[in-house]
Amino acid sequence: MRLLRPADYRRVPWRNGRGETLEIAQAEARLATGAPVWRLSRAAVTEDGPFSAFPEYVRWLTVAQGAGMRLTGPGFDATVRLGETVRFPGAPGPHGALLDGPVQDVNLMAAPEVTGAGAEPLTLAAPARLRKRAGGALLIHAARGAARLTGSSAATLGEGETLWLEAADPAGAYRLTRDGDRPDGALMVVARV
Repeated sequence: MRLLRPADYRRVPWRNGRGETLEIAQAEARLATGAPVWRLSRAAVTEDGPFSAFPEYVRWLTVAQGAGMRLTGPGFDATVRLGETVRFPGAPGPHGALLDGPVQDVNLMAAPEVTGAGAEPLTLAAPARLRKRAGGALLIHAARGAARLTGSSAATLGEGETLWLEAADPAGAYRLTRDGDRPDGALMVVARV
């Protein structure tokens, strides 16, 4: 298990040149293009505009701060609000329209062949149970607030940090509990790859 802090994240320009992403973690395994088979990142979206196209991936976007945005593209129209996740194809890149000001979002991109990949928001009003599958990775990003993970391994993560349970870490059940008492609660983004 690895604890990743914001200082560990890498700044990467967007493909379309309109902003930058904080790359939290990525797979060591590569696609034929040289791109990682999955990547978890966080970004600020400050204006309406097109998303970069990533034809090699399926994407999950979770709004971590702000009201949300509407994503539209050929055959795709979805509104995602604070604490919600939307899944969409990596290409063509959708157009994003902010609902009420800038947002911070957490993005998981995974190649279609990554079995069981997905991301979901988790508001920790009460302890939550998570299951890590054998051979898979589980990443928990503290988008708002802090949490404590217990199970085969134990760790605490602060706001903005990410716990990465890697493929070699024990499979099985884990418990995630809010740490601290933020009045607006704790929001975690859980990614499985």
